[in-house]
Amino acid sequence: MLLSNLELFCEVARYKNITRAAHEAHITQPALSRAISRLEDSLGYKLLDRHTNGVTLNRCGEIVLEAYQRIKVILSEMENELDEYTGGKSREVRIATTFPSFRVEWINDCIKAYRKTHPKVLFSQMEISYDNVAAALKNREIDFALTDHILSDDTIVWHELYRERLALLMSRDSPLAGESSVSLCAVKDQPFVSYVSRYPYSPETDNTLSICKMAGFTPKVVFRGDLEDSVQNEVAAGRGMLLTSERSCIKLTEDASNPLYNKLAYCTIAEDFGCRVYGLASMRRHPVNIAVSDLYDSFINADFFM
Repeated sequence: MLLSNLELFCEVARYKNITRAAHEAHITQPALSRAISRLEDSLGYKLLDRHTNGVTLNRCGEIVLEAYQRIKVILSEMENELDEYTGGKSREVRIATTFPSFRVEWINDCIKAYRKTHPKVLFSQMEISYDNVAAALKNREIDFALTDHILSDDTIVWHELYRERLALLMSRDSPLAGESSVSLCAVKDQPFVSYVSRYPYSPETDNTLSICKMAGFTPKVVFRGDLEDSVQNEVAAGRGMLLTSERSCIKLTEDASNPLYNKLAYCTIAEDFGCRVYGLASMRRHPVNIAVSDLYDSFINADFFM
């Protein structure tokens, strides 16, 4: 059995018409028909039901098509592994986040450490909405996703990386600035600021709204910004509080290189749901190249979460 015959069979399955498939494959119609016949003879089964206006796959044809699609993935991964082993080509890793990556510095820290040992890897990083993660994985638009929500899907593996407490970043002049912890209900009448995504397909990645609704109220958001500095300036000026991670708050209020550090304060959220869960989402049975696998393992094993 020739792989070329299987490839031509895929063309016929795609267009459901021998003439059109032959045209797209740049061969004559008789040559394509002979290739399909040889494939059917070698397998011992008829794969197509022929009609006056075209062809359709019978069940045997569907089985062959599904199997060959799996074979193509394996062949592609074989080529990737050979290239990776020989250094013949650079590899691309496509990752997505459901939150602005500038808010979570460990992503860049992990990638930076990884690139020292994988200098030829090309990174493509995008931000997508939580609702689009499963489709992007299944359509192989991305290799894996970093999410700040638990992803539940039978075809997807979601691996929790770590949980971090949420906190309220506020002006140092706020009456709550001296508190170590506060209930969200106690600030339900206070103005909030939040991050908003720059990307049209992910209108808002900040989860201020969903967290506050869990506390029983809708926050009064007075400012949304896609730049870290602009959001911090609003907080420092006392125009609103920012619901974000405790880790981010610690950095913003203790790092002297931040020009606003002495104008900001924070307190953690007292409620049990006052935490954000980060994890990795990937297809359950999707072969990946070595570059993707190594980066995935780097996130799993990183000491940034310890």
